[in-house]
Order: sequence, then C-alpha cells, then structure tokens
Amino acid sequence: MKQAKTEETRSTISNINFWAYVYFYMMAVTLVSCGLTYIGYRIKFAILAVAFCVILAGIIILWNTKLSRKLLYLLDIINILGTAVAGNMIMYLINGSRDITIGLLCGVALMDVFSFTRAGRSTLNAKLSGKNDTLARLSICMPIPGRKGLQPLIGVGDLTYYSLMMSFSLTVKGAPTECIAVALITAGQLINILFISIFKRSSRYKGFPATFFPGLLYIAALFIL
Repeated sequence: MKQAKTEETRSTISNINFWAYVYFYMMAVTLVSCGLTYIGYRIKFAILAVAFCVILAGIIILWNTKLSRKLLYLLDIINILGTAVAGNMIMYLINGSRDITIGLLCGVALMDVFSFTRAGRSTLNAKLSGKNDTLARLSICMPIPGRKGLQPLIGVGDLTYYSLMMSFSLTVKGAPTECIAVALITAGQLINILFISIFKRSSRYKGFPATFFPGLLYIAALFIL
C-alpha cells in the first residue's frame, strides 16, 4: 500500500512538472512571436515578401519529409519566423483596415472555439488536430523532461493570430500600443492557462482554443481605448 501511494505521488509530481513546462513554453513562444513581429514590422515589405516565399517553400519541402526530432526543431524555427512574417504580410495586404482586422480576429476566434465543440468535429481545424503527424507539423514542439519525444504546445495558427494583433498595433494609429498589445495577449494566455488547468482533468479534454481570450481582450481594447 505504501509503495502504491509513493508511485501515485511520483505520478502526480511528474504531471505537475509536465504542465508547468507546457505553460512556460506557451508563454515564452508567444512572447518570442510578438518580439519577432515587432522586428519584422521594421523590415521593408519586399524583403518580407521574399522571406515569406522562402519560408513557405521550406515548409512545403519539409512537409513531405519523415518526422524526426531534428525535423521538428527545424520546423519550430521556420514556423515561428513564418508566423511573425505572416502577421505583418496580412496587415500590409489589408492596408491596416480596422474593420477587416476586427472581422478576422472575431471570425478566427469563433471558428477556433467551434472546432473544439462536438458540432465542430468536421471542421478542418478539428480534423488536422486529430492527426498526430499533422498536429506535430502545425505546432511548436518542445522537449519536456520525463516525456518521450517532443510535445506539441501551441499551434502555428494561434501564433499567426497573435502576430496579426501585434502588427495592427504597430501599423494603425489609435490602436492599442505594442506594449499594451503584448500585455493583452499575455493576459489572454494566462486566462487560457487557467481554463486548461481546469479542463485538462476531464477525459474529454483534447485541447483548448488559444485564440479566444487574447482576441476577446484585444477586441475589447479596440473599442475602449
């Protein structure tokens, strides 16, 4: 009986450590993406466009390559850079339109939430998330002590969403400043972590829509500030 309790205690500690790493990586990668978006904003559009094409070509090539630890690390780098470039590219293409940006932020967040419901199981997002191979390629994957392989932590689409908000704040006058944008995205991620901590105990837990709360806070700020 004592040994069983010891094993249970070790399992509990291991699980706590696992989620602590997950939350830390989520926050760290989010902030890195925001920082790269800030840097990318100061690069000329022509250079960004070339970078985007190179990154896209790299993703297409690697997509058909057999998964390995080295490949996932390489995809991590390419995906993080790609999301920062994509956010600035989208903002440039829509010419900093406030209405289009709000529409995109609302639409993506609502679709993200819907894809995690039973009714949304047939959506593209849900189907892609349900395949381990595809999920790994479309996520930022990191090593976590005590777990084999690399763990998918946050989606490429989520980071692109945060990058779009950052780019809007950098581009449009009257939008929340970049510092406020980072604060809102961070606060949204903290709320995400709170809800993940609650729902992860359920046997039905399969992930959480990471765009909803950051998007909700940011959109609210657009109307308040």
